[in-house]
Amino acid sequence: MHAGPEYAIPTSNSAYNEKNNPKYFRKALEAGVTVIIAHCSLPYFGKLDTAYQDDLEEYYKLIIDAQNNNWKLYSDLSALTTPLRNAYIEDIRRKVPAENLLFGSDYPVPASELSYKKDKDPIKWLKLAWAALRIRNPIDKNYVLISKMGFDKAVLTNASRLFAQIIR
Repeated sequence: MHAGPEYAIPTSNSAYNEKNNPKYFRKALEAGVTVIIAHCSLPYFGKLDTAYQDDLEEYYKLIIDAQNNNWKLYSDLSALTTPLRNAYIEDIRRKVPAENLLFGSDYPVPASELSYKKDKDPIKWLKLAWAALRIRNPIDKNYVLISKMGFDKAVLTNASRLFAQIIR
């Protein structure tokens, strides 16, 4: 399910954007549906995305409720490799259980070499940025950048575990 703003593919009906709020996912979760929330419901332009701050607060509430009710709620880490979402990464790492995070790519939205710098050492950060700049495949670049953000390594393989549970 998409959550938060969508700027890459504008909708033909702006009323649809209101449905990107995670509060609309509760009924599905209560019914036992497995839900994957895209982009961890993050605003794209940080605090400037005023219309989507409520979505993020609802997302954090939903995470807590999912833990308390054993709901099958997951979030993908796609689109985290943009500089404008840097401020949220620590909160995601702290508030969302690693087993509920899935590696994802928002291809063709490009991953940025200037994304999150976990290491405060500017030389180490520049080395990572330079190495990422040389990666031609955008999905590989996304993988390298997310793997350096300090998430539990399980986030890189959680999707395979989740999808293996799907009964055909």
